[in-house]
Amino acid sequence: MPFRKTTQADRDSALQATAHLWNEQSLTDLLAASGLDDEGLTFSQIEQRAREVGQAVTRRVAEELLLRRRKKMPTEMPCPQCGKSCRVSTKKRDITTLDGPITYAEPAAHCFTCRRDFFSGTSEAATERATV
Repeated sequence: MPFRKTTQADRDSALQATAHLWNEQSLTDLLAASGLDDEGLTFSQIEQRAREVGQAVTRRVAEELLLRRRKKMPTEMPCPQCGKSCRVSTKKRDITTLDGPITYAEPAAHCFTCRRDFFSGTSEAATERATV
């Protein structure tokens, strides 16, 4: 399942949908858990903590989406070189995002015949090149 570029319209639509998910209680809980409900904070402190909370939420969402994508992966994939079915396993990777580090269990397969590793989307990309 290869990654695809999203359009600005896709992003705007997702942001609108996300904004509707926040209800008063979930926002109150988030503010309390992050310390943002402290009345003694200056605006600068509020802004900094809000940014940190946003980054933490972004990292958590990225990890969750990558996990969901990985769970949809098949347990075997054809080698893009020889076509032999190869078992997919995961390799943990630390990824540095714009909002900080996340851990990703990247799906990868190894073809013992061709002696090569390949990753999600590699097989589909090779197939597309071969048919063009």
